[in-house]
Amino acid sequence: SHLDLVRLFDRAIRRAKLPIAFTGGYHPGPRISIANALSLGMTSSGEIVDFDFTKTLDLEEFRDRLSEQLPEGITINSVETVSLKNSATSLLEKAEYFVTVEAQDTVSETQWEEALKAVLDREEILWEKTTKSGKKKTLNLRDRVFELSLIETPDEQTAKLRYLGSCRNDGTLLNPEHLVYMLEQVTGMALQLSHAHRQQLILQN
Repeated sequence: SHLDLVRLFDRAIRRAKLPIAFTGGYHPGPRISIANALSLGMTSSGEIVDFDFTKTLDLEEFRDRLSEQLPEGITINSVETVSLKNSATSLLEKAEYFVTVEAQDTVSETQWEEALKAVLDREEILWEKTTKSGKKKTLNLRDRVFELSLIETPDEQTAKLRYLGSCRNDGTLLNPEHLVYMLEQVTGMALQLSHAHRQQLILQN
């Protein structure tokens, strides 16, 4: 889970004896921030984590010391130094996903292609969201789709799709569940999300 991943990095940083900065208050915590929480059960090829240190470190030294403390399967792809105002959380803009969607009935490859085109051809696909305060808010999910394509149809009921959607820190997101909802709205089919994989997070230029 997201919280488990935060705890994992906390332990790894401590074991590597890296000079992590801490928050203030009665319960200080390490300044480690994962750019966007990954939903439980979802896989990923590339997440972004901000580490706030008390002093400047050599990037390769940081990478090597932290890598030695990480378990198998958690690897560091790249590291870079950024200013405090350019944290990944504040610069998030888009995310690329690969999703597997299943239909109750037989759906041909042509029908899947037509469904994706129907989504892209729409100017509005509205979705009602309930806020934390209990108020209803209507959002246009279509504005949050930038790219959408069919990868393959493994069988007569399943499609593997790729999409590029909004993923901003202000809550402007396009989750895999939103994509399934939009496909249901334009096709009238009953669909189920069987798997979602986040390929990458994309920051503002």
